[in-house]
Amino acid sequence: MIGALNAAMPCCRLQMPNKAQLEADYHQRLTTRFSLKDATSGKAVTAHQTFVRLLNVKTKQEVIYVAEEDSAGTYRFDLV
Repeated sequence: MIGALNAAMPCCRLQMPNKAQLEADYHQRLTTRFSLKDATSGKAVTAHQTFVRLLNVKTKQEVIYVAEEDSAGTYRFDLV
């Protein structure tokens, strides 16, 4: 799930392999939460490491961040 804390920007739900195209400035906060499931069984799995990749489409520059697992087994990434 990708969304904003204020009502001006709604959340959007993604399912792999879909992608989201977002615009934000330094006043906004980006929060992502996701879970991992086995493709065949549909059961939740945990990963040793998980990453979130942000790509600037115009410049082709990318930044990769680590997503951390919370106590509920959901992976989370916050960009402030």
